[in-house]
Amino acid sequence: MANIHDVARAAHVSISTVSRVVNHDPAVHPALRVAVEEAVRALRYRPNAAARSLRLARTSTVGVVVFELANPALITIVQEVERIARGRGVSIFLCESAGDFDAQGAHLERLLERRVDGVIVHPFGPYHAQVAPVREAGIPVCL
Repeated sequence: MANIHDVARAAHVSISTVSRVVNHDPAVHPALRVAVEEAVRALRYRPNAAARSLRLARTSTVGVVVFELANPALITIVQEVERIARGRGVSIFLCESAGDFDAQGAHLERLLERRVDGVIVHPFGPYHAQVAPVREAGIPVCL
């Protein structure tokens, strides 16, 4: 798989120029933009999402934790969350606790570890202690 260095070599530009083109910086000279875009297509380059999230301190992901997916009302809500997220270039991690309080806490811990940009929770039980670390990390939580 091609990386940013391969694209820069193929287009005869710097890595920073490739980055600016991939991130749609309008200040890139049109001729350089064309060269980089051609190299991107030829090499089938895909930006490294992990590297991008480190640089931007954003993951473009939202965690959704629900009690049970068999609930028709929750399915409708999750579908709408997915539609809105997709429209904003955000992916969701969908987690079902299946009525297990410990699973709900484990899902919230994993979402915190993945540094999601936000969490939507349909909580049950005494969830305040489970949600607290997520909030303390500065991650917005919607209950």
